Amino acid sequence: MEIKNLRKIDFLADESIKKMEFGALQHRRFSNIEFKILRVDNEGKTITIQTSQGKSLSENYADLPKLVKITKDLFSRYINDYIVHVQAIPYSHPKVDELSTSFIRDSLEKRGIKIKDIEKETGIDKTNLSAWLNDKRPMSQPVKAMFYFLLKSTASIKSEDKGVMNK
Repeated sequence: MEIKNLRKIDFLADESIKKMEFGALQHRRFSNIEFKILRVDNEGKTITIQTSQGKSLSENYADLPKLVKITKDLFSRYINDYIVHVQAIPYSHPKVDELSTSFIRDSLEKRGIKIKDIEKETGIDKTNLSAWLNDKRPMSQPVKAMFYFLLKSTASIKSEDKGVMNK
């Protein structure tokens, strides 16, 4: 099922459910948008839907109003006598994506961390480390994450403990 908890909407015809599922599949396939039915109030004629967007290869990201519109467009077409409430969760880029090689180089220099120290701690050869830090080779997401957590961890280590990390 493309729409989580769709069984909570027990009053729809099978054909309408198939069409809604197909619409949700398209949103997931092209924009990594997922839908989850949180609550159906048959007396009050309301449906609450959580819509979230994850990282998308197409980088086609919707903001909060767009996610609300997408959700209402998809569901209201088949459930037109209910009010659709949307809890939208737009994609937010991880902090790792904001790192630039110049920021990483400057931060390492300020902390007194050398390429040979990183090589010793991680086992990654200095040729790769140098290529990443000098923009000779692009950094993958895991490499950026390694530098991010290295910088984050060294920022929280007290200066007297710093020697422990370099042993």
